[in-house]
Amino acid sequence: MADPTMDQAAGASGAPGAASPAEALELDDGQRAAALEEIAALAASLSDAAARARWEELARAVSDGGAGAGGGEAWPLDLTSEQLSRLESVLALTLETGRARRVQGPEAEQALLRLYRKTPGGAAVERLTREANQALAALAGQRVSRLSFSLQSPGTFKLEISTDACQLVVEVGRRGITVDSVGVDL
Repeated sequence: MADPTMDQAAGASGAPGAASPAEALELDDGQRAAALEEIAALAASLSDAAARARWEELARAVSDGGAGAGGGEAWPLDLTSEQLSRLESVLALTLETGRARRVQGPEAEQALLRLYRKTPGGAAVERLTREANQALAALAGQRVSRLSFSLQSPGTFKLEISTDACQLVVEVGRRGITVDSVGVDL
């Protein structure tokens, strides 16, 4: 039976048109197998034949591009921009909903997370995380006087950190972690 949460990714199918080449990703056998299972589940959940065909086309590209990998080797996967966007959306969806872990287990979830980090969206979230960690590192050695979370919108929270020398507000949400504001006590 198809997972109903996978239907959400159908909206990320993109507009039909000329496909442009995207940057090649490298994936290993574990990433390939886990991604193929998620793509197949999403395709099977779609009643629209044209939408299903676009996901099946992605599955063929992932299967063909990763064929022959063995012994932990990584092999290049050449996708069009539209296919890369589609792959990124199914990876994000299955990781956010917990489907990958629930259906395939923690090893597959970690394989998909490593693959997601190679996509443009995953790389952007990684960059935001590094920047937030750099901002938090500036607090080292300071005495924390207040920590407070607040809900900004569904799935988005602000963390307020007050120290003896400054105040830092970090936003945590679906698009990653960002430093919202920094205040320095004079």
